[in-house]
Amino acid sequence: MKTSTIALIAFAGVFATASAFAHNHEGKGEMKMDMAAKADAHFAEVDADGDGSITEAEFLAYKMAKAKAAFAEIAGEDGVISADEAKAHHAAKMEKHKAMMEEHGQHGMKKED
Repeated sequence: MKTSTIALIAFAGVFATASAFAHNHEGKGEMKMDMAAKADAHFAEVDADGDGSITEAEFLAYKMAKAKAAFAEIAGEDGVISADEAKAHHAAKMEKHKAMMEEHGQHGMKKED
């Protein structure tokens, strides 16, 4: 199976998961709308020509732009990623995730103060 086909399947899974998550929280209308709006916005971002469908070229261009931005952020001015930079980036990402989970709880719902 081509890598691009696998990537397209994974991308479709993201939308299916978002949709399932939204539908499994009956009574959480705001959350459902928020998830649907985010999915729609993300789809529109990837659908570069705005025709309502995502081609392989659009998907790969979107992923490549994201990958280049991530690489540039981690690599810094020298244009290479050292092991220390990779470890520091990973640690920062984990700390950010941990803080988000503590703030919103493990199910993405903001904890009541």
